[in-house]
Amino acid sequence: AVWAGWGHASEKPALPNSLASSEPPIQFIGPAGPPMHALGDKIGSTIIAQNAGVPCISWNGAHVKAEYDRSNGTLPEKAFSDA
Repeated sequence: AVWAGWGHASEKPALPNSLASSEPPIQFIGPAGPPMHALGDKIGSTIIAQNAGVPCISWNGAHVKAEYDRSNGTLPEKAFSDA
């Protein structure tokens, strides 16, 4: 198992993705790559938060409604273009 702590390595989705695909797979202690990628994007994380009912500061994408796909950690591209 790997715990990256804080800092640059712990914020990169490539780390848990590469550990999971290694042979044998190595367990990353922390979020999986897809959610880390989605939440690491400021626009994407704000869309996810506002659609979950989290109060957000007013911004030009406040009207965007999108469903976060938990299976692959993504938002529809239309959500980004609408923002």
